[in-house]
Amino acid sequence: MADIFISYKKEDAGRVIRMVEALRAEGFDVWWDHGIKAGSEWDRSIHKELYAAKVVIAIWSKASVAAPWVKEEATVGKNRGVLLPAKIDEVDPPLGFMMIQAADLVGWRGDRFVWVEGEPVSGEIRDYVDRYFPDCPDRSSAEVNLEALRWMERIGRSLDSGYVLTIDYGYTAAESKRFPAGTLMSYRRHTATEDVLSGPGERDITAHVCFTALEEHGKKLGFETVRFERLSQTLLDAGEADQFAAALAGPDEVRRRLQLKTLLFGMGETFRVLLQRK
Repeated sequence: MADIFISYKKEDAGRVIRMVEALRAEGFDVWWDHGIKAGSEWDRSIHKELYAAKVVIAIWSKASVAAPWVKEEATVGKNRGVLLPAKIDEVDPPLGFMMIQAADLVGWRGDRFVWVEGEPVSGEIRDYVDRYFPDCPDRSSAEVNLEALRWMERIGRSLDSGYVLTIDYGYTAAESKRFPAGTLMSYRRHTATEDVLSGPGERDITAHVCFTALEEHGKKLGFETVRFERLSQTLLDAGEADQFAAALAGPDEVRRRLQLKTLLFGMGETFRVLLQRK
């Protein structure tokens, strides 16, 4: 019996075959009905493989979301607890499958992911860009982190009084002109690259935070800014009393000094610290 059963719409076979080839190249035994003749042999084969596969992958596309047999095979996988849905078009899964996270393969081309053009952005995204990314003739992309604003709203609802301390790579709206291509980067084994689509699952992907957005949204929620500065300044203030004696105390002082230098003059200049009070 195969490791993986793939359910798909015939119109998508040209795209699905790339997935089959990629999975087989990784050593998986993959079953799909391409090349099997219709009739009793076809029905028996599907039934046998569908109920024996370790994983059932349902491919959601513009064609398959309305295909009864794809939904039926997906239901078997769901009931067996082995369903792994994946979408190759920008579509919503059919009713009954919306609560199951689908792997997003819209930008996958068989050997790597590629950028794809999406729908026009929402008004909320457009407003964010207009407010926090001043006119820059050379700008080609920017990261819009609406979830960070939602996070501030959740904190605001949960906190009657207290502080919010945010530390991360970041910039202000005025400084965003320094990043006309955005700040999206990926890291693997401490090596940075701008190709964030290569080596999926093997890299950390990150982007800088627009602290102006956090600060302004916080004020709308009743937070006042206590401090906003570079991490280096926060650390210098913290270590000023004893000249970092407490931080350097203990074994391997040389290593500790090197780490402190990295914090102060490396990460300390890139990271920002925002302290807000309610």
